[in-house]
Amino acid sequence: MPDLSYPLRHISIRVPWHDSGWNGSVCKEPTHNTACLKLRNISDSKNDEEEEARKGQSFQDLKDAWLPPCVNERAAFMADFDFEQIKRHPYAETSPKTHGHFRPTPFRHPRYAAPGLPFRWLMRGKVFGDPDNRAAGFVNRFPLDDLDEALEPKLFFDTNWLQDHRNHRTLLDCFWNHVQPDLSLVFFYAKQAPFVEDMGRRILIGVGRVKKVHGLTEYRYEGSHAGRLRSLLWERMITHSIRPTFEDGFLLPYHEAMAKSDEGRSFDPATVAAFAPEDRFTEFSYVTEHVGNDAAISALLAMRGALHRCAESFGFGIDDHEHWIDAELGRLWNRRGPCPGLGAVLAATGVGMGNFIAQAVIDAGGEDENPWPTWFGILDDPQASLPPELAQHIDTTIASAWTGMKRDRRAFLELLSRMDLTQEQATLLASPEARGERGIALSDADFVGNPYLVYETTRLSNDPVSLGTVDRGLFPNVRLRQAFPVPEPSLVQTPVDRRRLRALSIRSLEEAAGKGDTLRSRDDVIRDLRRDAEDGEPNTTPITADLLGVAEAEVFEGEIRVAPPPRERGTPVTLEMNFACPRSIPA
Repeated sequence: MPDLSYPLRHISIRVPWHDSGWNGSVCKEPTHNTACLKLRNISDSKNDEEEEARKGQSFQDLKDAWLPPCVNERAAFMADFDFEQIKRHPYAETSPKTHGHFRPTPFRHPRYAAPGLPFRWLMRGKVFGDPDNRAAGFVNRFPLDDLDEALEPKLFFDTNWLQDHRNHRTLLDCFWNHVQPDLSLVFFYAKQAPFVEDMGRRILIGVGRVKKVHGLTEYRYEGSHAGRLRSLLWERMITHSIRPTFEDGFLLPYHEAMAKSDEGRSFDPATVAAFAPEDRFTEFSYVTEHVGNDAAISALLAMRGALHRCAESFGFGIDDHEHWIDAELGRLWNRRGPCPGLGAVLAATGVGMGNFIAQAVIDAGGEDENPWPTWFGILDDPQASLPPELAQHIDTTIASAWTGMKRDRRAFLELLSRMDLTQEQATLLASPEARGERGIALSDADFVGNPYLVYETTRLSNDPVSLGTVDRGLFPNVRLRQAFPVPEPSLVQTPVDRRRLRALSIRSLEEAAGKGDTLRSRDDVIRDLRRDAEDGEPNTTPITADLLGVAEAEVFEGEIRVAPPPRERGTPVTLEMNFACPRSIPA
């Protein structure tokens, strides 16, 4: 659908750990690099003897007859030269009836580029939906009218991967149409690094700008392919802007940190690691995925914090990095706008293609305007305001439901739209019935009165909304805050608002509970909150016992129990999570 305006997305690309900085060479010490074994495609094929015999050699000097398996895992994204790889379809030998005519196919790696591979977008269950758990597929969210499951071949074995080249092209074009050179950022991340023991989190490696999205490649075939299965390579080369001078993007100095630690510096390299936002796990999974503006902001803040720790630990110079990050943060906030969750909210209230309609709303009103008046104006005559592909998703029932909506209901949905929610999160929160099914017995008005209930009530669900997501909705940058103020009673004027202090305390206690502690001293909680402020978490102010005492007296009841101190003199007051508290108590 070439007339549609696609919402801008950034991307994440997974890479393996490489001891020479992903420069297009065999590792200097291949047998010592066990972090890359976290990736199955490497662990199943890694040959230590072969790599030891060629350690340190450039891929330029090696023939495709032997390249280390990490090439397939994007280990050469910082190579300053072009090289060619031969790609072989994994079913060509195991399924000769359907794929036997597929031939080895050359695949060119340009300099400073990585193959983007959006695995999730080629999974049949994700694309067409999962009826077993009522999960909606991509076909319900994206312009995929050309997709046809009937084109898929009948195989003699089960596979969840789509095979036909026409479906490949439809899905991959849709994915990459969200990515705009020079506007979209690309985040490189790893699942494991030798200095980090936390196996469950994504380690941010570097960030730059997408410079070019290269074309798709179709497999070569033996003989005529008429009437036979045809497929595309799922990879698409993405040239990025990161260079060794780090003028437009950078790599985090992990190798330098390890070297300084080996020299006897008294710090642990793990302390300078930057992690992808935990509440955006999907956006940093499946090899290559879309990353929203909020997740990009959170990731850049994490990287800035890591750079500060590098400067403190071993004197690493970060001025250029900070200037670049600050410029990008400003651009991201402006691109994010006042209502990044508008599309998710529309979709959650029954509006098909909600994210694309939201983009059309923003295009019609302008990025510097409140999109809600534009939305209600479109409802008067969708056919006159939207492309036919979008207008068909707004019938008279949907229009009447919105125009007849009560003020409190509208205020709640507008509040949710200020937060960059996923569609799953919006679907849970926007509907009182869906909330009731999850045991959240709170009204729309309760959330309007305390926006941090969005975090509190979802924190133990399958799709939790982080406290940071709520924060960014209520405390965007100064320009957005002044142009689009949050109305009462949702307004949170300062970072020490008692509702926010309760949410911060809950988060601190939840983290302690994950380590086996359900009871913590007030002093320890205060130290946690002050530490977060010092680490650069946005919108925080150092907490004092006086400020926390106001929150304890006014809003802790029902969520946090202030345990009376024992009789021993000098024993500190303790805070305890009330895990059995009913969710029907408004704050």
